[in-house]
Order: sequence, then C-alpha cells, then structure tokens
Amino acid sequence: MCYSRSLLHLLLWYIKFVNCVIHVPELIRSLWGIVMTKKPTYEELEQQILEFKSLESERKQAEELLRESEEKFKTSAEFFKEVTENTSDIILIVDKMGIFKYASPSIERFLGYQPEELIDMSIFKYIHLADVPRALLDFGKAILTKEIAVPNSFRVLHKDGSERVLEGTGKNQLKNPAIAGFIMNIHDTTERKQAEVALSDSEEKYRLIVENANDGIEITQDDKFIYTNKRFAEMLGYTVKAVKNKPFSEFFTEQGIKDLYERQKKRKRNNSLIFGYETTFYKKDGSIIDVEIKAEIIDFQGKPATFAIVRDITESKQAAEKLQRAYQLQTVLYQIAEATSVEKDLEALCRSIHNYLGSVLDVTNFYIALQKTEGGNLVFPYYVDEEDSSPGTVEFGNGLTEYVIKSGKSTFARMEDIYRMHNQGEIELLGTPSKLWLGVPLHLNGRSVGAIVVQSYKDENLYTESHLKVLEYVSSQIADALFHKQAEEQLAESDNLKGLLLDIITHDLRNPAASIFSFSEIAQKNSPGNKIIDLIHFSSEQLIKVLESTTVLTQAMFGEKIPKEELNLNDVLSGVASEFKLRLSEFKMSLDMNIQQSMVIYANPLISEIFKNYISNAIKYARDGEKILVEAVEEDESILVSVKDFGKTIPEKNRMHVFERNVQLAKENKRGRGLGLAIVKRIAAAHDGEVWVEPNTPRGNSFCLRIPR
Repeated sequence: MCYSRSLLHLLLWYIKFVNCVIHVPELIRSLWGIVMTKKPTYEELEQQILEFKSLESERKQAEELLRESEEKFKTSAEFFKEVTENTSDIILIVDKMGIFKYASPSIERFLGYQPEELIDMSIFKYIHLADVPRALLDFGKAILTKEIAVPNSFRVLHKDGSERVLEGTGKNQLKNPAIAGFIMNIHDTTERKQAEVALSDSEEKYRLIVENANDGIEITQDDKFIYTNKRFAEMLGYTVKAVKNKPFSEFFTEQGIKDLYERQKKRKRNNSLIFGYETTFYKKDGSIIDVEIKAEIIDFQGKPATFAIVRDITESKQAAEKLQRAYQLQTVLYQIAEATSVEKDLEALCRSIHNYLGSVLDVTNFYIALQKTEGGNLVFPYYVDEEDSSPGTVEFGNGLTEYVIKSGKSTFARMEDIYRMHNQGEIELLGTPSKLWLGVPLHLNGRSVGAIVVQSYKDENLYTESHLKVLEYVSSQIADALFHKQAEEQLAESDNLKGLLLDIITHDLRNPAASIFSFSEIAQKNSPGNKIIDLIHFSSEQLIKVLESTTVLTQAMFGEKIPKEELNLNDVLSGVASEFKLRLSEFKMSLDMNIQQSMVIYANPLISEIFKNYISNAIKYARDGEKILVEAVEEDESILVSVKDFGKTIPEKNRMHVFERNVQLAKENKRGRGLGLAIVKRIAAAHDGEVWVEPNTPRGNSFCLRIPR
C-alpha cells in the first residue's frame, strides 16, 4: 500500500505538471483503479506511463487546437460584427424582461431610430398597443422554449408615428453567458402584408372590377370566346351569354380579317406573346366600331389562350379626326390671311383660296361670286368648272347663287332639291344641273356680299353637311380677304388717279408760275427795292421749285423710296432761313442757328420742306416769343435737328395729334387745311426718320427731326 501511495503522489504531481484538466476525471478513475487493485507488475507500470505520455501529447494537441480556435473566434467575431451591422434585416437582442441590449444599425432604415436610442428601452413600448397582449403572451412562451427558433409578426410604430409590420424569428439564448437574452432576426414585411391583405380581399373586388370595367375583357381559345365581361358584350350589342363560344373572327370586318391574318403571321415569325393593334368590328345591328386591342398569350387550363383588353375608340377617333380637321381649317385660315397680304391682285388671291381649300374638301368645281354694291351686278372673279365657263359679270338674277346671297343662308342641295326649288318658283335653272351643290354666303359688315360654291356633276354623295360647315367656317375669312384685296386694288387705282391728277396740275401750273416769275423779274429791274414786287418774285421762284419737286413729294406721300444724296445740313438750313428773312423782319422776330459748318446728312433736298414747315409754324403761331432757335446735334447713329420757338407751349394731350391730317396748331386765325405737319411726317418716314414735338422749357415748343447719319 505504501508503494501504491507513493505512486499515487507521483502521478498527482505529473497531472499538476501537465495541467491536463480536461482528463482529470479519467486519470483519477484510472489511478483509483490502480490503488484499489493488486500490486502492479513492472510491465503494467510501464504501460501506464506510456498511456500518461500519450495523454500529454493529446493535451498539447488540445492546446494548439484551443489557440487556433481562439484565432478563428477572433476573426469570426469581427466577421459576424460586420454581417450584423450591414445586414438588410434587423438583428436585436433583448433580455428576459424584454429590454433592448443590442440593435443593428439597419433598424434606422426601417423604424427611423438610431440603435443607441433603443438600448435599455422596453421592446413592448414600440409594439402597436393592440398587439402588446399577444406579444407579452408569446414572449412568456419563448422564455420556456429552448433551442427552437420562434417565428412571429407584430405591428411596430415607426419613429414618425406610422405603422410598420415586422416579421422574424427569435431564439432563447438566456443560458448562453455570451448573449444572456433572446436573439431576434427581423425584416420589414409591411408592403408584403399589405399586398397579402389586399390579395386576400381582392378576389371579389377584381371580379367586380373585371365585370364592370369600362373596357371590354375577353379570353379566346381555339378562335372561340371562352370568357367575356359585360362591357365587351354590350360593345357589340350582345349579352354575355350570347357571345360565349362564338368564333372570335365572326366579329371582324372584311378588312379586319385580312389584317388579323397578317398580324398572326407576323406574330408567329417574331414569336411575340404581347401585341396591340387597332381594327374594326361589326356590331349586332351591322354598324361598325373602331376598337383598340391589347392582347397577351396566356396558359388557360393547360392550353394556350389569348387574353385581350378591347377598347371602343370610335368616339376618340372621331374626336381626333375632328381635331385634325380643326387644325387643317386653322391652317387654311392662316394661309388665306397670309395670301391676302402676299398676293398682288384679286384673281391671284382667289386662286390661292382655291388651292388652300383643296386640303380640306374636293374643289374640282369651285367658284366665288361677289356683289360689290347692294342691288348691283354679280361678278365672278374666280370660276373653275368641269362643265361651264365663267359667266364673268352678269345682272343680279334668280339663280341658285343669287338665292344664297339674298337669303344669307347656306344651301345644301341635291339635284332633286334644285328641281323642286325651280318648280316652286324659288330659283331659275342656270348652267348645267349638278348632282350636288353647296353654297355659303359671304358676309361683310352684316351684309351678304357674295357666295362661295362647290358642286359635283358625278357623285351625289361627294359632300356631307360637315363640308358645308367647313365652308361656313372659312367664309368670313374669305369675305374679309376678298374685300380687303378689292379695297387695295381700288386704293391703288385711286392713288394712280391722284398721281395723274397731280401731274396734270403740276403741268398746268408750271407755265403760269414761270410767267409770273419772268414778269416779276422784269418789274424788279424797272422798280428796284419794291418789296411787293420782290415778294412776288421770291414766291414765284419758290412755287417753281415746289412744282419741280412734286414727283419726289408724291413718292414720299405714298411711302415709296426716294432718291438721296449727301447734303451739307448747314447749307440746307441757311437756305431755308434766307427764305424767311422778309417775314421775320415783318414780325420783328430773330432766327439763330447753332449748327456745325461741316455736318453732312444723307437725304433728298425735299427734306428742307420739314424745316420750312417748322419755321413757318413758329412765325405763324409763336411770334409773341420773338425768336426762333435752330440747333443740330450729332448722335451715335443719327442727327437730331430741333426748331425751338418761345411762344405758347402746346398742351401735352395735343402733342401726339399735331402730325395728323386736318389738325392745326391753333384754331384762331385759321389758315390752310392742316396738311403741313402731316406731310412733314411722311417726308421724315421716307428718310427712315421720326418727328415729334416736346416742350421748350420754360416756355415754347421744340419741333424735332431725327434721321440716320
């Protein structure tokens, strides 16, 4: 026993030395067996020592494995930290009281809270109040559950007050000292839950939606309707029961069938499962509707079928066509308005109107008739016809055209209507009878002044009432354009007559003026210093100059271009001033000029008439100011000339009118017809200049002219 005790002490020391705590129970049992048994032999002791050495080797291996495990754990911890903090789900740890001990950063994305806001807070605070009792009950059950992941779903309050639905699993790790709580892996299922709720409640809703949809919905298989909703059946004039099992192709129009087969071929070539197209269907009553079909190949009861949404687009197509017609009509109106200013004469304008109307209706047979004066002759300025030639100008009679003008109403007449009107004595038959005749009056200032007509000798269905409305729509614009152009021609003719009259007057006055000038010249020699004779001589000389510049003046008055040359402004104004010496002396007035000697303008000598008019008016209306000042200033791109008087200042309200015809600067002592400043304005315009009057502070007026340099 002593030997055995010594051996026991030796082995216990060895165990302490190798620190093999993992195998202590096994060693103790082994040693106890040795002590309690018979005395071992040398071989048995040697065998035990070998076993101890083997245990030491195992201990070293265990230590190495432990070291490697610690390294792996350290790496694994970092890895799981990254995973939990960057996962798209929420990772939570709560203790047995439901207090947050950990929340992954992803919780902010779902609930709006920073993780640190939740630590040491109760999880039940954030669960929807109605779900709290169930959450408490389930949490209590989870405490009793071990090693099993418990699934659950609750409504949770977002930081902004909204509700979210979270779903996940929790695992009881209360006895795990590293966790000491529940690990929860949670994800946001709000949208999915909402979809599930909607889906669970939607079967009846969708059925009602499909049955009561505004569009037709149908499923065809083997070219037969196996399902249609109420709208599709009504669209075709049938009941749902009557349509079921009818052939799909039975409802297509002839052109629709051709298009259908072409589409099917193309779809098979392209292997297309979704397609859309427009076509036409026959209704039960034989009428035709336009439809838009969007279809998709689906699997129905194990076989391919076509699911289609069918929309009646008849009204929308009609609206689109109406909108297109409106656009075309607006374009025609714009073109007619533009042609009014572009075309040179009435015939050219009528030709343009004919061409433009051709874009919206057939104008193979088309004419325009005008009655220039009430009760006057009927003129046909434009006439295009397959059968008859233009009547030209005729007396206003009782034809169909005159009927439209007299009644002031549009007329849509077929051949039988025309003969009926003739038999009733309403009209006389003139020209070749047409199968269809449309006439619209042209109104101007409340009076019917003409008519625009289209007709057909071959097709009685060529036009409809809508075409009559087209003509009515453009008729007022056509009337305005025609009479505007007619007025232009009359004005041009009047201007020509004025020019001719002016030439005659100029020619007839030139000889007497020359005679007066010659006789006054002789009288000056016989009676030198006679002021009356000198005035006659000066005035006759000026009259001859005016007559010589009449042509240029006429061009300026009619807005035509006039010849220009370089003129010394100082010389022009000095010459004008010299013409008024006698009158200035007579009224004891002075005229001063502030002008550079070498100031050059590019103008016609006629421009001197502006300065003559300004100075003449100053003498006539502002003589009490006793002086006149003429100034000229060079500006960046123009020259400003002002003639200033010191008489009574023209009121502001009258300044803008003094350059109009028949307006005089003063009513008292009326002389002339108020044409002077109106002519001044025309002459300035011919030089691309402008004229105006402004106050000459403190008293008087400044009449100005600005012309380009």
